[in-house]
Amino acid sequence: MASRLEQWLARLDAARDGEASQRLTLCQEALAKAPGAAVARAAGFLRQQEYPGWEHLAVDAFERLGVDGAKVDPGCLGRLALADALLEVEWPQSEPWWSGLQTVQWEAVWGGRVDAAAALRGRCALGFVRCGDPRGAVALAALLADAEPECRQGAVRALREAPELWALPLLAHRAVADVESMDLQLDLFQGLLERDNDSAFQLVATALRLGRPETREAAAIALGEQGGAPGALLLWALLDEAVLPHARRAAWLGLALSRCAEGRQALLAQLKDAPRALRREAAEALEGLRDKELEALLER
Repeated sequence: MASRLEQWLARLDAARDGEASQRLTLCQEALAKAPGAAVARAAGFLRQQEYPGWEHLAVDAFERLGVDGAKVDPGCLGRLALADALLEVEWPQSEPWWSGLQTVQWEAVWGGRVDAAAALRGRCALGFVRCGDPRGAVALAALLADAEPECRQGAVRALREAPELWALPLLAHRAVADVESMDLQLDLFQGLLERDNDSAFQLVATALRLGRPETREAAAIALGEQGGAPGALLLWALLDEAVLPHARRAAWLGLALSRCAEGRQALLAQLKDAPRALRREAAEALEGLRDKELEALLER
């Protein structure tokens, strides 16, 4: 016998090619009664039809699914889909963002349990910042210390859109801690450089020389992509001063990804006439970058 979720999904699939009015009625019913995975599909239908007022139905469904989330919305599939939909239209009210930030949903897995709401908290952080709720600074400070990486990443991405007065110190504090993965450290550095602040720039410059290998690489990429000419000059200085090839790897990468003439264009010009040993070092440092222009130059 088909489960309740399977029945809902079958009904929604059957209505896909039916009359618009019947499909609309079924989608409204699904948001009010169906399990999370079916709600996600129904919300997609409503958005495609541009049904007026669907946002209010989505908020109500979000709150309903949170009452007994592990049972009615395992994996938070429905609420994640609703949050994404509401982010697209920049839903201006603090609910459901606030309740999503407070959600912890433990679910059993083989050998233990996991918090299935980690991604949801991270997603709701962005909506909470965009709606301008005055509790944003404290909420994101707490999320930066969350045990789940997805939450911290969501907080960092939200802080990149937050008011500088409180976003900049929070980003700087987490960056100085130097405890995150390379991807998240890169988000932190990019968020700092986006603020066009001299102190933030110096913080990233310090990380380029003194951080862990993963941190130095993240700082180099951020300085290449968003540091402009001053960032390129720092990368050239590192390339000139570092003695060992592994210490220069970050500089090669940052210059290859640079978005200014002092970075990438200068690198291409230098590699044209560089000694074979230097070209080999650059090729090894940039392996996996999948840059056809650089690859062709280094293979000559």
